[in-house]
Order: sequence, then C-alpha cells, then structure tokens
Amino acid sequence: MNRHMRGAYGLMQAFLLLTLLLIPAALSAQTPPADPARFADEVAALVARDAAEQLPQNGILFIGSSNIRKWPLKTAFPTLTLINNGFGGSQVTDSTFYFDKLVLPFHPKLIVFHAGGNDTAAGRTPAEVAADVEDFIKKVHTELPETKIIYIGLFPAPSRWELQDKFHETTRLITAMIHRDRKVTFLNPEKPLLSAEGSIRPELYESDRLHLNAQGYAIMTKLIAPYIKKAARK
Repeated sequence: MNRHMRGAYGLMQAFLLLTLLLIPAALSAQTPPADPARFADEVAALVARDAAEQLPQNGILFIGSSNIRKWPLKTAFPTLTLINNGFGGSQVTDSTFYFDKLVLPFHPKLIVFHAGGNDTAAGRTPAEVAADVEDFIKKVHTELPETKIIYIGLFPAPSRWELQDKFHETTRLITAMIHRDRKVTFLNPEKPLLSAEGSIRPELYESDRLHLNAQGYAIMTKLIAPYIKKAARK
C-alpha cells in the first residue's frame, strides 16, 4: 500500500470512528414522547362517562389536548351531540395510544384533532411532532377508512410565544404531509387568534396565558363551524 493509499485509508477510518461516536449523541438528543400510562385514570373516567351517556355512532368526535377538553361544545353547538374526548396535558402520541378506547368505539364520520403544543414545549422537534401527527392520521385511515379528519394547528399562546418559530416549522411539515390527502383538512388558528399586525392577543386567553377563554373559543367556534355543520348534515 503506497503512502497516498495509506493516507486515504486512515482518513476513512477516522471518518467512520467519528460517525460511530456521533450516532449515540444524536439519538440521545431526541426527546421521547411522554409515557401515556400517566393518563390511564383520566382515560378510564372518559370511557365510563361515554358509556353512561350512550353517545352516538357515526357522529363528530373531538380529541386532543386541553384546548379540546375545555372547548364548551354544548354551548358552541347546542343542537348537535358532539363527543369531546380531549384530555389535558396530552401529546399527539397519547391520542394515538388511546385511540381504541376513545375514538374507535364510536366510528365517527369526522374527527377534530388538536395536539402538538405540549409536545413542543416538552422538547419534541417539529419533525417529531409532524411524524406523530402522521401516525395518528394513518391510524384513522387504517381503522376508519371512511372517516374524515380536521387537524387544528398550534395555538399562538402568549406563554409559548418563544416557540412560534418551531410552531411554524411544524405547521409547514404537517401541511406538506397532508396536502394531497382528501380526507384531512388543516385549520390554522394563528391568523384569527392574532392581531392584524401579527401580535399576541392576550385578551383571548385565561390568566395562565395558555388556554383559550370564552372569547378565544368563540373565534375558534366560528372558524370550525362550517365544517361541523356540513358533516352533521351528511
């Protein structure tokens, strides 16, 4: 082996060694989703409530994190029976994990899904959140092939304003992922929840600066109402 070949071989060995050293660091940098078992009791309570209320099949079901759970659907849509199986603090993967308990039994014709903000706040990357949303959508398409989905994007909450760049990247990835999926509609809540100048509107949030108040929910209800009413007529 001549001097030039030995030099090239040495460089190759050094590159391979560096790659092997960096792989564990890259993997450890990823933030795993939280353990869904933390919601076992809350989900059990939702299942018991659903059974007691004898909720309808082939209806409209909301699922996701606390801004879903807190949505006053009975006030927003008083003539409709909508199922609200949101659970506060949840991440995207939690709704996928509990899909068989909270979604599948009702065979809904429309699922309204919102999650991802808690994931980002916990350190999940936009690519990870988008992949988790894709997994949820695939689960719906597999188990309920006729069901349509509305995914509501991430809210520009004052307490998470520093995450807006990550929220924007998550939105970009999700819209790119679903843009040819005729069974999925993406609703972006950013514009209606911000001022005309694109700044925060704190009057739309509770004192925790995270969850919508009645005024904020009125805006979101107006945004989604045409889709809910259309689905209810079918």
